[in-house]
Amino acid sequence: MNIKDFIYSKKDEGIYRKRTIFGIKIITKPYELILNDKLDRILHDYDNLIRGGVNKIEILKRENELMFYNKNCHYDKPLICTSQLCNQEFFGLPLYQYWCNKILEKPHFRRKQWEFIYIIQTLYENGCLEEGKKGLVFGVGKEPLPALFASMGCKILATDLDFNIEQSKGWIEANQHAQNDINKLNERNICPDKIFNENVSFMPLDMNEIPDTLKDFDFNWSSCALEHIGGLENSINFIINNLKTLKSGGIAVHTTEYNLSSNEDTFLNPYNIIFRKKDILEVVKRLEDLGHYVYPLDFRQGNYMLDNYVDTPPYSSDFHLRLQIDKYVATSIGLIVRKK
Repeated sequence: MNIKDFIYSKKDEGIYRKRTIFGIKIITKPYELILNDKLDRILHDYDNLIRGGVNKIEILKRENELMFYNKNCHYDKPLICTSQLCNQEFFGLPLYQYWCNKILEKPHFRRKQWEFIYIIQTLYENGCLEEGKKGLVFGVGKEPLPALFASMGCKILATDLDFNIEQSKGWIEANQHAQNDINKLNERNICPDKIFNENVSFMPLDMNEIPDTLKDFDFNWSSCALEHIGGLENSINFIINNLKTLKSGGIAVHTTEYNLSSNEDTFLNPYNIIFRKKDILEVVKRLEDLGHYVYPLDFRQGNYMLDNYVDTPPYSSDFHLRLQIDKYVATSIGLIVRKK
């Protein structure tokens, strides 16, 4: 080592930055330091965690209310994921960094990434991501999960609207549709091409018309797709009807939009809806009446800083757990169902 490097040098390796100062080696994670700096700035801007007239005392008071719907809970082992809201606490779990590494993404405080990691962890801890297991994804877009699951030995059928039909145009323009090209699902090279081509297949599918030929899958999932299929009743029907594709005891995990502002009014149009708490409870009731098991619902919103920061249009690329849609504040919710 020359004298200059002995006094000061730095080198980036992956997410780590290695510095040497007078022969002393220091390792840091520059991306985390950047996030901390941005969080400090938001703390300054959002003094006392006030947003839209809701102060910290009111938030904590709301957290202590009965927010955990837990009927007939019978886990056979300790699990991390249940049916739950996106909140900041989840991002601090070691598993979050682990799965982000697997899909070749840096951790970001964004709910779409939360949805991916939540789905992965749910399927992992329920024994779905094992050699030879069969999975089905609805509204796949260009998400990285099929490639990851294929690399773990799963057989995956990816489905989405046929890109030739009118409803697909918006997704194509937003670069969120694979356009029936299966190779777009492995653009990150998460999975070796040979294994990917052996384990992943694609078919066009309308989520309102699931064919009876799709059956005997070990698991299925969708990530913020079901709220775009033609209104509230269609979305509820999908959550129920998709279970016919599973084996007995199979796992379904779906994420969608959740209204934090109101349990009465909400955003409803044919191509985008926001579920209220009462809508989620109605879904649970219908599923349980049919004999299926819904993992307990955790409605706690969290009381960390980003649980109370609302992103407004034009949306930020940094902190996006809560967002303003029309006059409502929304986040993501995940539902886990075990078929009877």
